[in-house]
Amino acid sequence: MKLKEFEKRFELLKPHIREAGERVIQIRNSSNFEVHIKPDQSPVTNADFWSNDYFTDLIQKYFPGEDLIGEESEDKSFQKGSEIIWFIDPIDGTKHFVNGSDHFFILIGLCIEGIPEFGIIYKPITKEFVYGYGNGTVRHITKTDISRELKASKEFPDDATLIMKRVDEQLKSELKDRFGVKRHKYINDKIEMTGPLFGESNGYITMRRTAYWDLCAPAAIMRAAGYELGSTSNGDPILFNQNEYETDYYFSLPPKTPKDVKKLLFHYLS
Repeated sequence: MKLKEFEKRFELLKPHIREAGERVIQIRNSSNFEVHIKPDQSPVTNADFWSNDYFTDLIQKYFPGEDLIGEESEDKSFQKGSEIIWFIDPIDGTKHFVNGSDHFFILIGLCIEGIPEFGIIYKPITKEFVYGYGNGTVRHITKTDISRELKASKEFPDDATLIMKRVDEQLKSELKDRFGVKRHKYINDKIEMTGPLFGESNGYITMRRTAYWDLCAPAAIMRAAGYELGSTSNGDPILFNQNEYETDYYFSLPPKTPKDVKKLLFHYLS
C-alpha cells in the first residue's frame, strides 16, 4: 500500500473518529450508561459495544473485503495469512472510562501481511490524535487541527527507562545491574508504548498475554518512528495474521538497543 493511501485513509476516518469520541462521552454521561463484567472480570460498557459496532460498520463500508477484529466483536476469526486486517479497540482504558477519568482512547490499527503498518490513537476528552504509518511518518494533531511531527530518540541511553508489564523480577534486576535499565512508572495519560515520542520513556516490554487490538495501533506508530517491534529470538517479526489475536509477549525498543539486552530478554522468554 502506497504512503499516500495511508494518509487518505486517515483523512477519511478522522471526522468519524471524532464523532465516535463525542458519542461515547455522551453515553457515559447519560442515564442509560451501563457497565457489565466480562468473564475475565474486566468491565465493558454499552459505549464500548456502540463504538465497536460503529467502527465495524464504518470499515466495512469504506474498505469492503478487508478483515476487521474488534475487541467487542463476537466473531474474532480471520483467515490465517490474511493480507489486510484492522484491529479496533473501541475504548482502550475502559476502567478509567467507567471511573470518569479523562484517560481513555480509541485505537485503530491496520496490519498488512501481519505487520502493523498504520495506527491511529485518539483521546476523546482532549480531541487529540497521534497517528503514524510506513517508516517515517508520525504526527500529533490537536483539537484545532494544529499538526506537528513527532520523533523518538533512536538511542538507548545508559540510564534508559522502560515500561515493563508482568516482566520477571529477576529480568528486571539483571537489566538494571548489567545495563542500568530502570522500570519506568506507568503512563496514564498516553498509550504507554508511545512514551518515547513524548520523552517519557525509552521503550516498552510486556510479558503479559496481550491482544492485538491493544498493540496494533501503537506498534504501527512506533514502527513509523523507527523502533524495533516484537520478534522471535531468531529475528522474525511477530505477525498479527496467524489466526490468533493475542501474543504472549511484545516489545518496542529503539534501534540502537544493545543486542545483549534483547538476548537477555529472549533468555527469560525461552
